[in-house]
Amino acid sequence: QQRQDSRWLSIKRFHDDRLSLSTVPSQKRYVNYFAGLLSGSFRISSRAVYLDRLLLHGLPRGGDGRPMQGHYFVKVYLNLSLVHASPVQSLAAQQIQSDCLVVRVRPHLKLLGDVLIKMYFKRILTAKTWETLFRIQIPSYLVTESVITLYKQDLDLACDDPNFPASSRAELQFSWTGRSLQSGECRSAINHSWHRFRPVSTDSSPDTGGGGLG
Repeated sequence: QQRQDSRWLSIKRFHDDRLSLSTVPSQKRYVNYFAGLLSGSFRISSRAVYLDRLLLHGLPRGGDGRPMQGHYFVKVYLNLSLVHASPVQSLAAQQIQSDCLVVRVRPHLKLLGDVLIKMYFKRILTAKTWETLFRIQIPSYLVTESVITLYKQDLDLACDDPNFPASSRAELQFSWTGRSLQSGECRSAINHSWHRFRPVSTDSSPDTGGGGLG
């Protein structure tokens, strides 16, 4: 126990000295993961998970305060290698009344390792470049729930983007069999239990399991 506490204090000291000023949510989450592994509050799973779909609740707003019309798509990287690019979804005003975008992954994407998800946007499809709306980085070996929800403050780039409403959240839906477990509809997904990845707390200790996923 003394050795475990010493390891936890070392990573806490590293966080306080080097990473406490970081404003990137994914970096804070990974500090949280390592602290949890050292304290014993997290356990690594060798089981692969399958990404079924991504839902974005609370689309970015345009100058008129309404959800931005345009073109969206998602890229998924596994251990820094591109493994999936979704079809481009073009959303007009009548298609975004629910203020939610659903990106289905077909076939279901098997993930085992470090996962990076990026969502891109263009107002006009013929524009030269895509804008990155947000990034999510998570390790698959710590996914223990079929639904993981990350709020605006948990999303790289979007956390500082005034175009995203404060209520924005990205919902990742997983399965362990490669079969859909969720309906994928925006209204039903909102009622599903959420599992939030919190940034590390500098006041937590190994005894309380602070900085956990729940």
